[in-house]
Amino acid sequence: MFRIVFVLVAAIVITLATVILGHYLQKMVDDAGGTEEENDYLGDEIAREEIDTSLLGYDSRTVFGCGINVTGFENNAALESKIIELSSYYDTLNISITDASGNFIYTSPALCELLKLPVPENNVTYELIEATIKSAKAVGMKTCIIMAPSDYTADSSAIVDATIADEMASLGADEILFRPKLSSDDYINYNIAVAIRSYFFDLREEISDGLSIGIVLPSRAYEKVSNTKQLQMIASVVTFMAIEFDADVDDTPDTAHRDVTNTISSLIESFRTYNLRIILRDTNEDILAASYTAAINNSINNIAFTTSVIPTSLSYSENNNQNLEAESEPETESPADRTNPYAEVEHPEEESESSSDRPWY
Repeated sequence: MFRIVFVLVAAIVITLATVILGHYLQKMVDDAGGTEEENDYLGDEIAREEIDTSLLGYDSRTVFGCGINVTGFENNAALESKIIELSSYYDTLNISITDASGNFIYTSPALCELLKLPVPENNVTYELIEATIKSAKAVGMKTCIIMAPSDYTADSSAIVDATIADEMASLGADEILFRPKLSSDDYINYNIAVAIRSYFFDLREEISDGLSIGIVLPSRAYEKVSNTKQLQMIASVVTFMAIEFDADVDDTPDTAHRDVTNTISSLIESFRTYNLRIILRDTNEDILAASYTAAINNSINNIAFTTSVIPTSLSYSENNNQNLEAESEPETESPADRTNPYAEVEHPEEESESSSDRPWY
């Protein structure tokens, strides 16, 4: 009898000890956070940090912007004249300082000094960028510098890019919009999000106060449900978020209008939470007009073109798109009504398209 009681008591003690040990080990795993690779980026405390979108506090400004090709003019007088014209319609001027391959279009004096290299005496493109920012400021326009990150996975890239950003800020730039090159247009896995977030953490530590930092991502990246958490991680370390609509080669105005309308409808909460800035970069004015009309008809007014297109020249007839149209929205201002409220100049006569109307990247 004693032997039976002893066995039962021993079994109960062993069972309790196993349960307690299991809970203890589980707590150790939970406290450890992410994987070793992820924690190398951000540390245990923030690798698995929950992001509360209600605390993001997005109060980024709403813009109506256009792009300009600083090297597309014969002289500074022609450049200044174009900026005066654009200021009648837009409040923000986008200036790209990297090309489609991500290379800088000018030699940076600040970066030369950082790398202890000789500063070129005749730095024409740098002087054009300086003149563009100065001319934009003179007519009441904000300036947004567009650039690709050097390499957001490299340890030194934040220092290099911060040097460039501070250089642009010293010339009078108000914003820096980064356009990272993703391996996939629609998928941002956890490691990519951690790398981008770590990059912006380091960047903010190096950049002077007062310069707004933004990021633009493809529309497909926002639409993919599995990217939700990763987007929240990225949004928590930038001043503003932008969404890029890049029309397919075989797009028509009607399909572009439908796609932008449907995307805005499916992402309406993201637009409200992040005050997403729409980037329209197609060079086809018919498609631009259709995309732009879809945006303003859905009460989205935070818009930036990538060319020097004149908004009053954009015309899209929704009568041709009746079968594709979404539910009607409250009446909003027409493209012709969009002007820069800060400009005090008259509308000059519209000029024919030139090389200055090319995209800013």
